[in-house]
Amino acid sequence: MSLPDRFATLVVDRAKYYTYMLRSDPQHAQLADRDFQRKLRLLKVDYATKNDYMRTDTISESIATSIGGRVS
Repeated sequence: MSLPDRFATLVVDRAKYYTYMLRSDPQHAQLADRDFQRKLRLLKVDYATKNDYMRTDTISESIATSIGGRVS
């Protein structure tokens, strides 16, 4: 299974975090974790928002006739 390219930097940042933790370098580990969390948040927002590419402003005939309007 391969991951999309947009996840590559996320995986690299997490690997950096674990590498810095193993080297006992908490400052750099914290920076890598902050980058990871920021990018993860951006990806969550990107996947959670749905773009409405097709939207209509028209009122259907059945709704217009039930409220007494005219449909042209």
